[in-house]
Amino acid sequence: MTRTTLKKAQNWYQQQTPPVRRVVIFVGIICLWMLTGIFNFSSDPAPKEPALFKVAAHHSTAKDIEHTLVLRGEIEPDRTANIAAETAGRIAELRLPKGSIVQRGDVLLTLAPDSRIKKVEEARANLAYFEKEFKTAQGLEQKGFQARNALASARADLERARANLADMELDFSNSQIKAPFDGIYEDRFVDVGDSVALGANLVKIIDIDPLVLKGFVPQNAINQVETARPVKGQTLSGTEVEGQIRSLANQADAVTRTYAIEVAVPNPMHLRLAGSSVTMNIPMGLEKAHFISSAFLSLAADGTMGVKGLDAENKVVFYPAEIIRSEAEGVWLAGLPEKATLITVGHGFVSEGQEVDPVFDESAATETSNIDISNTLAQSQKQDSNPSPNPDGTPAATQTE
Repeated sequence: MTRTTLKKAQNWYQQQTPPVRRVVIFVGIICLWMLTGIFNFSSDPAPKEPALFKVAAHHSTAKDIEHTLVLRGEIEPDRTANIAAETAGRIAELRLPKGSIVQRGDVLLTLAPDSRIKKVEEARANLAYFEKEFKTAQGLEQKGFQARNALASARADLERARANLADMELDFSNSQIKAPFDGIYEDRFVDVGDSVALGANLVKIIDIDPLVLKGFVPQNAINQVETARPVKGQTLSGTEVEGQIRSLANQADAVTRTYAIEVAVPNPMHLRLAGSSVTMNIPMGLEKAHFISSAFLSLAADGTMGVKGLDAENKVVFYPAEIIRSEAEGVWLAGLPEKATLITVGHGFVSEGQEVDPVFDESAATETSNIDISNTLAQSQKQDSNPSPNPDGTPAATQTE
């Protein structure tokens, strides 16, 4: 453009009114923007289908394992007896210390004899007298010198004397407190010099050979349990015991709907286990089961416990399952197909029927073995959620209306 042309344009612009000048300036700016390419009229790309959610999974095959019914209970003595005074008196002697192993009939403590010995001797003398009286009356009756009713009276006196002697001897015997069975002298509630009334508790004896493991069997397993079946138990301290089922209740508890069970455990060494908590393991036979981490378990909407897996089309399915054995690394589940594809990572973020993108790791059977694959999945999910960059390397702009 020459200077003459610019001069003419300038003169023309100065001759125009202010409104016309503003229009000229606006049109010039618009043309300048269009020439510099500020506006980008490129068409938007076609919408992209959302990526499938990634989960970790592995192919699991059931194995034959020993199905064990696990019960929690407690250990109790086979028998317990609180021995009460059968006669009143004063404690005179303590024969054995608490904790002693006793045999049936061993004297544990005695009451003061007081007049008991004298009463026994008097009763014996009376019995001897009435025995002679009866023999005399019997001889006279045979000779006809005495009426029959006199002989009957002598016989009655003799029987009363015998009964009186038996009472006196029993009262004297009751002054000696004896063990009713073989066991442990567990406790004593009196001391020397104490006066006790009839019926007062004196000592406690327990029989801990055998010990008895007591628990409750759920109603869905009661028909699989039978007496004489071997049982293994373990206390919280780690002591292991073995025994056999000796009794099963025939009627369920009205509240818990469980059946009482007793397991007899020989205890010749008199181990101090009575009163301890115990876990009982009852073998139920071989059963097909899958091993997984307990962290992979899920709950259905109705509260059913199970695990999530995949079908042939990579859609999520829910398998109801039963835990038949627990170990430190995981649990054994029964009730699944013999071969199943189980979700090990991401099961909490998918629902039944949802199609997913599985990443398989055949070594992932426990929670600890899934740490690396969890990190890989997290990075993959993050990449899928980020928009693709522009050709020049800058992030794609988010379009808004």
